[in-house]
Amino acid sequence: MGRARTGTPPPAAERITRDGQGRIARGADGHALGGIRLSQVEVPTALNTGANRPDGPGNEFCVLFGSHAPYDDDRLAELYPTRAGYLAAVTRVELRNLRDGYITRADSARNRREAALSGIGG
Repeated sequence: MGRARTGTPPPAAERITRDGQGRIARGADGHALGGIRLSQVEVPTALNTGANRPDGPGNEFCVLFGSHAPYDDDRLAELYPTRAGYLAAVTRVELRNLRDGYITRADSARNRREAALSGIGG
């Protein structure tokens, strides 16, 4: 039975880190620091943000949804030289988030399946 049905509160998580001016702090790769570290952030294949891309054309939907900029093949090969390494990294993050209660079993399985079908790594 899900947490909402039982009245069990969701697990607490580290908050997203903010800089001195209240903006989201970002690592060298452009991803937000802190917060729940989903596999798509910990083992990225693209830069996902919650804001418009500063170097690209904006539209009204980016304000609501942010941006998604896939890494090119060279960057993916640099990050994930082997398929086994990429899949192991995704699985490690998925199992941690599942254990900590941040993701459902079904969503974790879907994320791992998408990683396996992606062709990324070696």
